[in-house]
Amino acid sequence: MRLLFAVLAASLAFWTLPTESSAATKASMFKDVKWNGTKPSFSKGVHTFEILPRKCGSREYGDGRGESDCNGGRVRSQIRTKKLAKVGQTIEYSFEFFVPKSFKYDGDRHYPAYSRLLIAEWNRSKGVKNHIYEILLDSVRGVTFERKTCVKPSEFGKWNEFKLVIKWSKGSDGFMKATCNGRTVLSRANTQTVIPPDCAANYKLQCDPSKQIPSATIGLNIGPNLSGYGRNFRELSGNKTSPFPPFPPNGVKVQFRNIHIGRPK
Repeated sequence: MRLLFAVLAASLAFWTLPTESSAATKASMFKDVKWNGTKPSFSKGVHTFEILPRKCGSREYGDGRGESDCNGGRVRSQIRTKKLAKVGQTIEYSFEFFVPKSFKYDGDRHYPAYSRLLIAEWNRSKGVKNHIYEILLDSVRGVTFERKTCVKPSEFGKWNEFKLVIKWSKGSDGFMKATCNGRTVLSRANTQTVIPPDCAANYKLQCDPSKQIPSATIGLNIGPNLSGYGRNFRELSGNKTSPFPPFPPNGVKVQFRNIHIGRPK
């Protein structure tokens, strides 16, 4: 019986974590992503992120490829959850975010199907090209989750709410529901949720079906991440002279608050 209670306590430990909305400190839930070019800040319950042109991290990823943000043209300022989700758990991720009214960035004229700028990403703790779901930002489509409109550009300049309730599953018992300001933008049921169905699509820059590890734990990164053209940028069309893509003319600054990760409310 004691063993049973110990197992139950361990399985529920994830859910008993404090959240930002319950006055938890930044250090209790998150850590800075070690490849950041610009350090995020945290004050009075608000996380502030800003990225600057070519302000990148030179630290190699450590997976043997010799790649880094700087040699691939990526700039980012992010935090990552310390506690990782396990396959089989049902979790609610929710937060409010603020994009300034002055934000301008058309995504990438070379790749009109998506934006190179994300502000939140769910990815695995193991493997490469392992992004699962992403929240993208540009001033043409606004804020999108898995290519579904979350917030229109006309709604920039105020706090908006995103919520995802998901059962991480490799089988048919998985489900997910994403809402923005209370409006459902994506709902899936009776399906696996650990690999996005469009993983192989050209607009999924960081998802390669052949490299997925479905049983690995899952973390959430929050903050802007503008992907580059990669070390092979000279081989791409368009006569590119740098791995860094065009940068938003007014820069990128976003804020997050009231972050909840745990038992669905």
